[in-house]
Amino acid sequence: MLWLGYLLCGLAGAALTLMAAAGRPTRGENLVGSHRITGPMALLFTLGTLLVLLAAPLPHTAANVAMYVAMPGLAVGMTFLPLAAYGHDTWPIKLLVPLIAASPAALGHGAAVHAALPWLGAALLALPAVGSTGMLLRYPLQRLRGQFVRLLRRGSHEPSEWERGQYAYHREQWQKVPADADVGTLLAHARSLAPDVRAACHERLAAHPELAPGLAKALVGDDPSNALWYLQHHMQGDRSTFAAPVAALLAQLRATLPDRMRHDDHPHPWTGDLMPALECGLEVLRAGGGVRAELEAWQRELASQPKFARSAKQLARWLAKIR
Repeated sequence: MLWLGYLLCGLAGAALTLMAAAGRPTRGENLVGSHRITGPMALLFTLGTLLVLLAAPLPHTAANVAMYVAMPGLAVGMTFLPLAAYGHDTWPIKLLVPLIAASPAALGHGAAVHAALPWLGAALLALPAVGSTGMLLRYPLQRLRGQFVRLLRRGSHEPSEWERGQYAYHREQWQKVPADADVGTLLAHARSLAPDVRAACHERLAAHPELAPGLAKALVGDDPSNALWYLQHHMQGDRSTFAAPVAALLAQLRATLPDRMRHDDHPHPWTGDLMPALECGLEVLRAGGGVRAELEAWQRELASQPKFARSAKQLARWLAKIR
């Protein structure tokens, strides 16, 4: 097993060394696909190193376990390390690649020359393994750190400069709303980024004497998105009373939108107000409103289009739950 490991490491290491030694300044596009050459060589080198380590393990169990864990990182590192030698002033990498290629020999027979040689070989092998693992984990760890920081700062978030600008603009627009504004005008501010504007808008909507008819009118108007959002998330009272306008909106969308969705070549075609309308329709149905026929018609329509098969299954699942 030891000599088989040496053979694999020798062949793969020689190929990787030649690629690194021949590295010269080049445009980035010239290296596209080069990992398909260095990748198989790196896998052979890693397999050979593993065979050498199994035949001639390090003196301490913990060190051997660490080396086994580092094998995937070694394969990734040796795939890209020779490619990093292409460029100006890359002589340290050109020197490092052959040293790493010779490291399995230090693992296997280095102890006969000096007790420190196996450890030196292990340290050299760990360089590309640790480096590639660090690069692979950098982005996920940064995202995790950002989520953790946001969790700690929740409730004490200071608005950014952009947010402060938006708040000021929304407050300025809110000041222009007349005292006797209708429901449609107020709905335009129901999703304001400024928390105080949003709260004041919701307070005026809840107290508006024409809230129900105004909301029903907005649902079948030119831009029903704000009305759908308010009805689904904030409307107090019986949502079933809005069955007629919601069903009319779904029927209106079904008259024009399916053909546009069917002939859209994009993997995720634009659906406009359809998904909010379906979600709002489910809320109305859950409250006892008679919108099942339109929802079932949309479920069949979505099921007939392969790009929306998943949405059709989800809609069918909700319709089955709501009786």
